[in-house]
Amino acid sequence: MLVAGIMLLFAFGFVSRTRFVFAAARTFVIAVGFGVAVAAYDGPDSLLIDTFIFIAAGIGSLLALRLLERDRRRVWYQRGVIEEQTTVIERERAESERLLLNVLPASVSFRLKQGEYPIADRFPSVSVVFADIVGFTPLSARLTAGEVITLLSELFTHYDDLVVERSLEKIKTIGDAYMAVGGLPEPMEDHAEKTIDLALAMIAATGPEGRWPDLKIRVGVHSGPVAGGVIGSRKFAYDVWGDTVNVASRLEQAGLPGRVHVSEHTRFLASSRYEFEARGSVQLRGLPAMTTYFVLDGPTGGNGLAPGSAGSAVDAGRVGSEPWNGPPGEALEG
Repeated sequence: MLVAGIMLLFAFGFVSRTRFVFAAARTFVIAVGFGVAVAAYDGPDSLLIDTFIFIAAGIGSLLALRLLERDRRRVWYQRGVIEEQTTVIERERAESERLLLNVLPASVSFRLKQGEYPIADRFPSVSVVFADIVGFTPLSARLTAGEVITLLSELFTHYDDLVVERSLEKIKTIGDAYMAVGGLPEPMEDHAEKTIDLALAMIAATGPEGRWPDLKIRVGVHSGPVAGGVIGSRKFAYDVWGDTVNVASRLEQAGLPGRVHVSEHTRFLASSRYEFEARGSVQLRGLPAMTTYFVLDGPTGGNGLAPGSAGSAVDAGRVGSEPWNGPPGEALEG
């Protein structure tokens, strides 16, 4: 009986830390060995008891090992499922972060994730840029829907890159119009200069020597206070409001193709870097008459135009601050 007990302990210790199929095979080998021992056993009185104990212990050990292996497999499977779900959650979270940053400034997105709502701020001094494609309505009528979307997507993606390069903030697109702001949500001392630089780069991308030679754009820039915040709870949008926005939009509408049309206040803020041509008193739609200016000096050329852009031949003879007295109808082209 002592021999049988030692063999059982050996068998259990040998198979308890391996897979069930190997444990079963090894137990079978040990059982064969035990059968040989039984054949040569000299104590017939205890043989039946030893045999019973061995068989019971062997079956019990295999059953226990089977349960242990099943639990180990379940834990392994659950760990795999958890790791896969964690990977999916992290990937979806990263995608959500990317999508949120596409519609909201980074600092505003962080505040929103921290539970702050509503988000509304007042900015005492920013510069607003409006750019619009001249003659886009008849152009879009000649193109298919896919061609229109491709054109706008490529153009506005380029504008997005220009905005990021200057640490400005894209606000939105409205049809074929593009709106960006400098000086929010983080304050920026040279926002007027950077927005004019953006406007000139936008114009440089169009016209005969630009990436889109068949397009002409008008650009208006105005500086002043605005209110900004997050709108909506299902589809978030970051927007700005105030007279500054309205004036910038009207300046774009009353501008000329290939020119950067700015207000008196924007000219004052950017005068250390750029030179301007006074256009004179201009009646903007829905607003009092005001003195406006065209940008003359900038990174794209000495007259504030993209090289070869529309209007350069007409304006080349005007220098200094001679007022522009062209017919108002020209400002409404497109």
